[in-house]
Amino acid sequence: MKKNVRKVYYEIFPRYFYDSNSSGVGDYLGIAEKHLYFKELEIDNLVFPSILENYEELKPRSFIQKHYGSIDDFKKMVQLLKMKDIKINMIFDFDKADSYFKQFENLQTILKNDVSENELKIKDETIQMENQDVTKVIDVEWMVQSKIEKFLEIIKFYNFLKIDGIIFKNIYKVNFPKLSIDESSHLVINSLMEKIKENISDINLIAILDYKTFYQQNTEQLNLLKFDEFIFDYFSEFWLNDQDFKIEIKKYNWLKMLKFALKMQNLSKDYSTFIFNNWEYGKIASRLSKKQGTLEYLQKFILGFFILFDSNFYLVQGDEIGQENILNSDVKNKKIHPEISQENNKVNFAWNSNKAMGLNEKEISYYLTPKNYLKNNLLENYKNKNSVWWWVKNLLYFKKMYFTNYSISKKIIFSMYFYPDVFKIKLNNFESHMIYLNFSNKNKKFLHNIVGKNFVVKYDSYNSENINNTKIKELKPFQIIILEKNEKKL
Repeated sequence: MKKNVRKVYYEIFPRYFYDSNSSGVGDYLGIAEKHLYFKELEIDNLVFPSILENYEELKPRSFIQKHYGSIDDFKKMVQLLKMKDIKINMIFDFDKADSYFKQFENLQTILKNDVSENELKIKDETIQMENQDVTKVIDVEWMVQSKIEKFLEIIKFYNFLKIDGIIFKNIYKVNFPKLSIDESSHLVINSLMEKIKENISDINLIAILDYKTFYQQNTEQLNLLKFDEFIFDYFSEFWLNDQDFKIEIKKYNWLKMLKFALKMQNLSKDYSTFIFNNWEYGKIASRLSKKQGTLEYLQKFILGFFILFDSNFYLVQGDEIGQENILNSDVKNKKIHPEISQENNKVNFAWNSNKAMGLNEKEISYYLTPKNYLKNNLLENYKNKNSVWWWVKNLLYFKKMYFTNYSISKKIIFSMYFYPDVFKIKLNNFESHMIYLNFSNKNKKFLHNIVGKNFVVKYDSYNSENINNTKIKELKPFQIIILEKNEKKL
């Protein structure tokens, strides 16, 4: 496996991010136009939905270019972002494979006069499954040669777009109808990955594992899968699902968060990444918060926990400004409708509090408006030094500067004296920094009389102004503080 550590992924929804031509829909050139935004947050990897989703229907090329952006627009965006040291990754969802195949046919029909046929079509190659053990062990759809050929056609088209990595979702679907990862299914997945590497040696292959896959899988079997990286996407489902995978609303408690931290530690490798918010279930913090007044601090706590963990970090668009749009949750009957919850991510990114939230210059939009955009938008976040956005920005900068010579993951479980729900992390050989995290939704006395003496407060999730003069007497609910050695006192 490649050693790719401490990267910052940002899953972007192009149609809801920024609209460069005021069509009412975000587009690829709009993303290129906002490239400085990604650098402000130390983002070095963007994650895109498949470009094939723009070709669900046979639309005129002019319509697709105006509303979403053409293939040329995408490639121009890639070229610009790479010049800014931002890598591009694209999702391939095995659960949508048949849709992709149809969309790819539509693309070829639409673009046959736009790009030369040789560029779009893949060389006619005979594809054989070389590993004979595969055919002996399992008989699934993904063993059918015609399906493998279609799959490789799309992968080569992805490569034509000059992307850096492919992120595979729902990999257990290759084992249909069993729909799980077992001792044999890795042979089919690995065979597909090997076929890719035979043709494209310099592309990063990444697998997203969801809660169900994680629940059924042990870490030893993960090593059998031939991916360069793993992304674990089970935080939301970990909180919302019971052991039978039935969706229900649960409230935050520190013991469950500790259990999650232990699971993270067991899975933490140089090639692992953890997603803060699950796309299918939308935003999670408001569902766990018992009091609306603590929602922002819970958001900051969970974000801080993920950022400060010694692994790569993965943001979903809007998380960095606390953007939520919880709709149609049946709280009384403790039910959540996942198909509706997906809409919580499909809202315009709120750049400001204007009519269309700054999506474009004409202030028009075809899509949903997040319910809290008047408060949670980039402009308001930027004005307020105590906002979610500044918290994320500061922690990501801190991580970039100091996460070089130590490992947090083996220390994050150490508790502070008799408070089992307050955790302390020491950095850089226990010398330069210490971090305290209150996992609880209650106030806790701060037992260390070191602030103002040997250490000063560098970052505080409750107060980011005049922090060097702050003396900590207690930790508030979900509070995180980062202490830095006070060189003047030494």
